[in-house]
Amino acid sequence: MFSKKSPYEKLESRFWEFVNNYSEDGLENILSNLDNPQKLGYTEELVDNHIFSPVCMATAHRNIRREVFSDNYTNFLKYIYGVRLRTIAAQILPTKIAGWGMIIAILENLPQGWPFTKITHDEFESIYLLLERLYFVQSNHKLGADDLLDIYFSGLDERLVFFLDEFDIVSDEDIPEPSKEYFKTLKHVKYQDSTVKSMHRDLGYLVSYSIRYYLSGRLGGWEGDILKTLTYCSAVSDGRKIIIRDDVVRAFNAYFKLLNTDITKYKARKDIVNSADYNSFRAKLMYYSLRLTHGLTP
Repeated sequence: MFSKKSPYEKLESRFWEFVNNYSEDGLENILSNLDNPQKLGYTEELVDNHIFSPVCMATAHRNIRREVFSDNYTNFLKYIYGVRLRTIAAQILPTKIAGWGMIIAILENLPQGWPFTKITHDEFESIYLLLERLYFVQSNHKLGADDLLDIYFSGLDERLVFFLDEFDIVSDEDIPEPSKEYFKTLKHVKYQDSTVKSMHRDLGYLVSYSIRYYLSGRLGGWEGDILKTLTYCSAVSDGRKIIIRDDVVRAFNAYFKLLNTDITKYKARKDIVNSADYNSFRAKLMYYSLRLTHGLTP
């Protein structure tokens, strides 16, 4: 009778299987620190905190946690439609393509073309979930309106999408203007072959086993959504519709570089904040509907 493998044995087995199948090239830092996920940027607070969906998706999830957000966070809600990347993503990318709510998803996505795209708006918005989680853990205080302005208007989201693992070495002037063409291209990205796709999946498994064994915790599907989004963005930012091995490497390296970065130093950029029209009817309607959603007086 075969004995059941321990979590450590599973991690070790998957490690050597990964190295033999895909090599370590470009992933040395990640693979060498699987036995110490803290060096990759993981903490117990990051793995087990109370943010399950970003503020920008509050109307859909209604799970704003008082452990995380201060009372004045609602002052930020009127700015949501001014976040350039997510606004364009919402216009171009479908919301869902599988799982719960499939019938609704089909109805929502029919006008946007057939077949369905391989990346969704929900997956893209996982970037903001990560930024909120990181900021909350690093700042060690409840997130208020000013914190959310820094998270959503510092341009850090654009740095990640366009420059990935070089997000911290580019200047604000280097960041291109977000465009609908970018997201239209993003809809048609696919993997070069099954090997590259399997590499992405298996590297995710490795990291997951590391967290379970050494931190006794786990991250939800949102982490996979972020890594998928970054992988797709790497290809498009390089002018391609085909995901190659280097895109997977860049995505994972960008992710772990971000986990080890103090993102509270990225402050709201005046040029971005001032470029949006927050007095528009749509923005006001969104602001008041969000307040009512959370039982607050408009």
